[in-house]
Amino acid sequence: GVAVDRADLPAMIDRYRKGQVVVEPAFTSASTKPQAGNVVFVISSKSGRDISPFSAFEGEGEVLFRPGTAFKVRSVNEKNNAWVIRLTEVDPPR
Repeated sequence: GVAVDRADLPAMIDRYRKGQVVVEPAFTSASTKPQAGNVVFVISSKSGRDISPFSAFEGEGEVLFRPGTAFKVRSVNEKNNAWVIRLTEVDPPR
């Protein structure tokens, strides 16, 4: 999970609206291990690469995405001040 300062949370949630395609401009990494936080991204990916053997944190299950990777927001749900954002990797817009 990702811990986001409450002041930054509205901007983050606004960026990830259902149906929107979000393109990450830089390398982006994610963990396959659930972690505490007020935002959790559940990502269905086709190009993410497991870089666990090279991760600074053993057992993190780190996956790396290239710059320009695009994700379609499938759902955004909030319960008890915790957000779950479901993303599916898609071809980047042209």
